[in-house]
Amino acid sequence: MAEKVIEKENIFRTARKLGEPESAKFSAMSSHKKLIEYSFEFSGVGKEDRMMIVDLGGGQGGLGRIVEDLRKQGRDITCVNVDYSIKELLKGGGDRVLGDMMQLPLRNNSADAVFVISYYLDAENLMKHINEYKIGWKDVDERNHLLQNLADIADWQERLFMLEAARVLKKGGKLITAGDFDPSILMNQVSGRELTKVFELRRKEVVKIEDEVKGIAVYEKMKDEGLEGRIAEAREQLKSLVELLEIYEAKGGLLWRMRKEGRI
Repeated sequence: MAEKVIEKENIFRTARKLGEPESAKFSAMSSHKKLIEYSFEFSGVGKEDRMMIVDLGGGQGGLGRIVEDLRKQGRDITCVNVDYSIKELLKGGGDRVLGDMMQLPLRNNSADAVFVISYYLDAENLMKHINEYKIGWKDVDERNHLLQNLADIADWQERLFMLEAARVLKKGGKLITAGDFDPSILMNQVSGRELTKVFELRRKEVVKIEDEVKGIAVYEKMKDEGLEGRIAEAREQLKSLVELLEIYEAKGGLLWRMRKEGRI
């Protein structure tokens, strides 16, 4: 079932080819590097002498470099950077894994901390390109329906990758999120409600880094009960929503036209 979901989501991976991934742009920004450093300090994770850290969508491995410095001090800390971009992973160092945040190639209850810093979603990336695509007035309804479909997909994508983060975390492990959003609810209310079923919010703060306002939050995983079922539900919901895209990918549809013109 999961394989079919990923196969259908190739439309999002195609959209990535339009330009440099957002993660790559983040990695090149000094403000992003400072956010990584601040988030690591704020989380308290660096105080531990032995632990396993997962950096979701870590790009060029900014968090991994901080951990490498700690390892040089004799600390037994491992950081695994999981990213979909081979190009970005090759620029980094440390332990790197090519993978999807919505289907992490990691064991259950294997991590002490998971960091998610300045992430973005495939569906939102595709929505951006659709909004920039010039259409006639006859296509307005089709585009609006497509954008709503993608907004729903983004909600479930976010819920799924947060549930995946919960799956790989040990009980009592920390989930650290940081970016341009209210840290208590992440990017939207859907995933915010989902988090409260698994995590408890321990700390949150809004900070200003190089004139940019950022939100940081630290959650603690409290339980695994029902987690497997919620992951299965999220995959099924996402599968159904992605299948609706076939309407727009069919000959003459908006996505079909954008492909034909080389826009995606």
